[in-house]
Amino acid sequence: MNLFLLFLLAQNTGTIRGFVKDKFAGEPIEFAQVYLETTPYGDVSDGNGYYVIPNIPNGKYTIIFSYIGYESKKIEIELIAAKPLTLNVDLTISTIQLPEMKVTAKRSKFESEVNVSKLTITAPKLRLPPAFLESDLMRSIQMLPGVTVANDFSSSLYIRGSSPSELLVLLDGATVYNPFHMGGVFSSFDMEAIREVDLYLGGFPPEYGDRIGSVLAITTKQGNPNKVSGMTGITLLSAKSFLEGPLPRGSFFIGGRRTYFDKLIDLLYEDTEFPYYFYDLHAKAGFDLTKTTKLNVSGFYGDDVLNFAEGDFKLKANWGNRSTSLFLQNLYGHNYLGKTYLTKSDFVANFEMKTEETDSFGSSSMIVKSNVSDYGLRTNFSCFKFKSHDIKFGMEGKLTQFETGFEMSNWNYNLHSNSDQIALFVQDEYKIASPLLIQIGLRGDYFRSKGNFSVKWEGININDTLESDTHYKLAPRMGIKYFLTKDLAIKGFLGQFYQFLTLLSPEDRSGFTMYFWTPIFKPYKPISATHYILGIERYSEHGIGFTLEGYYKRMYNLLELAREGETPYFVGEGEAFGADIILEKEFGRLSGWLTYSLSFSRRKFNNECYPAFFEKPHNLNLIGRVPLIWGCNFNIGFAISSGLPYTEILGRYKKYNKNNNWVWVEIEGPKDGARLPLYHRLDIGLDKEFRIKGASVTLKLQILNIYNHQNILYRMWNYETEPPKEEIIPMMPFLPSLGMEVRF
Repeated sequence: MNLFLLFLLAQNTGTIRGFVKDKFAGEPIEFAQVYLETTPYGDVSDGNGYYVIPNIPNGKYTIIFSYIGYESKKIEIELIAAKPLTLNVDLTISTIQLPEMKVTAKRSKFESEVNVSKLTITAPKLRLPPAFLESDLMRSIQMLPGVTVANDFSSSLYIRGSSPSELLVLLDGATVYNPFHMGGVFSSFDMEAIREVDLYLGGFPPEYGDRIGSVLAITTKQGNPNKVSGMTGITLLSAKSFLEGPLPRGSFFIGGRRTYFDKLIDLLYEDTEFPYYFYDLHAKAGFDLTKTTKLNVSGFYGDDVLNFAEGDFKLKANWGNRSTSLFLQNLYGHNYLGKTYLTKSDFVANFEMKTEETDSFGSSSMIVKSNVSDYGLRTNFSCFKFKSHDIKFGMEGKLTQFETGFEMSNWNYNLHSNSDQIALFVQDEYKIASPLLIQIGLRGDYFRSKGNFSVKWEGININDTLESDTHYKLAPRMGIKYFLTKDLAIKGFLGQFYQFLTLLSPEDRSGFTMYFWTPIFKPYKPISATHYILGIERYSEHGIGFTLEGYYKRMYNLLELAREGETPYFVGEGEAFGADIILEKEFGRLSGWLTYSLSFSRRKFNNECYPAFFEKPHNLNLIGRVPLIWGCNFNIGFAISSGLPYTEILGRYKKYNKNNNWVWVEIEGPKDGARLPLYHRLDIGLDKEFRIKGASVTLKLQILNIYNHQNILYRMWNYETEPPKEEIIPMMPFLPSLGMEVRF
């Protein structure tokens, strides 16, 4: 009887589902309110703009779509069968902004998601900090809590005590292995192509794996589905263009950037050549195949080219990233949304140096190469069947090939390896009651590595196979959020993480690391970490948010490249702990954020415990933007932090070397036992927009280190003077730059 009643009920109810998008930009709208007028039935759209309202009695209704800053839309509908009604809606930006409007999207996100250690940064926020020559993704992210960099000349990110190799970078689902141009000063991504970025400082969900530190997931925009538009920009260093527009049943964008300093030098000075340039290209096309199926294809290609020659010395190098991502999104039945990523990612680096002089190996040339190529497949499903449960599950598979080689005239080393990885993951965000949310997840990884190496030296040939290694790992994760009041919540996280890749590279305090990736082989174990996080979050109707999080991270099986001995790595452990505070204002005339991080990161190798070379116990950042008179906008960025640790030279003495010559030997203090002076820098920016014949022209003035403070990069001793003199190598000086952007 009960089954019969349930059957009758199912025949007399229906489901409404679909996607909510911005009509002009074509981007999904997250947290749009979708509800049936004068009924209790409704939903809020997710990050894909997807909503679903199940179990609605058959009949006629008025469905309303609303979102802050957009004109609400009402549609008359009729449910007459159990078959789901798919209703995709485009909302138009409102021309009238009411001051009493509530920030409903932020409220919905605050109430419905645990979001421990997650920061979502939209494109406008990424452009807030003043920048050298042009806005840069990595430079903007380094101003967020928990994030530090080694110096002004690097944008490699050290997040909550982890190194850049422990950060997973994804571009439309594809792994990017080296997201920087030369020296790390510029990231590889065009800001025009980016829609938003999800940065997980720690405690990331089980759909992400193979890193123990953090995740940076970059999502590009869809392209304008209504008309062709674009921009072109020029700075003192580079020029770029970006074009977007409609396609049949879809849209596209294509953008490119290139430095032109090499061409400028060639024009100005006939006998002078600038040896370096970089370029990157990014394109994407999206199609609505049906009302319930969407297909995106995106590609990224970037290269750095260096060609330097002076006298008998020649250096040729090129390195870069290539990635292709195919994304398929589809609705299955009433209650399942599937997202599938098929990706191909490559990192290629080749260096060739020649000289007439010979080194200690008797070599006058050297070739270095490092290549990574991976093929990935990841499928995620979101289940909307249960009102109190937000269930996600899926699988990931990856095949990766690695090649590292060093060649000199009489010495040759090559390492070829590959790895197979399969992962299954599931997560349930359970709304137990109004004051409590629990997020429970589990990731299971299978990983296998195999490879071989060859060494040739003075007639000796060695070819050997690396012992194949297989690992099975379970990584449970749990987050919790408890509402003390409607505007105040405490949250926590506990989880386990594993990493099966490492870098065959020495520690580099300049922040520029040659990315020689390799999988974990016997006798080494996968790198692992346990995250403990506890925080408090306050919501404000006035757009001023506050978050405080404390964390402790314990790391095991850390690998450090050995500089001597028979083993390639030293094995150690580490810990990182601290607290991050962010006070953010998103609306009104003044927007920006103030962050403070208390951070400690320690390492222990060979029974020696010392701070990580990137440890900054205190780090404060202030970012702000305010409109001025005559349509100008003023940006400010201020950073102050503890100096980095370094190993102090206490003295020196003379001794004979193997050639019976006197040489000086330095006496070092405790490893990283001293610290550089306080770091601080003030940057400002000013921009003004003009309208010229339907186009928007923006002039930009940026000044870095406006009061020309000398921050220290290195301290070193000059032994050519007597007595020896300590010399200082500074970081970024007072540096102005000009730029112009034209949008049409």
